[in-house]
Amino acid sequence: MFSVPPETALNIKKGNTLDVNVAAQSGATIVYRIALLFLMTLIGSIISNRGIKLYSESQKGVPHAERGTAADQNPGK
Repeated sequence: MFSVPPETALNIKKGNTLDVNVAAQSGATIVYRIALLFLMTLIGSIISNRGIKLYSESQKGVPHAERGTAADQNPGK
């Protein structure tokens, strides 16, 4: 979407008169796509926060010593 030149995105041709209806419709399409992009990032953020919450809640009952680290599992290294 951001790699397309504005003339192409808004269907503006050099040398021709500007058709306001076509330009407005293309502009509305761009605004719609940006709104969808914002909505997708919001939904992705909600899903990832839910996953982080589920993981942290699952770790509350496990003592820190039992969680283990890479050093605990490989004591000789």
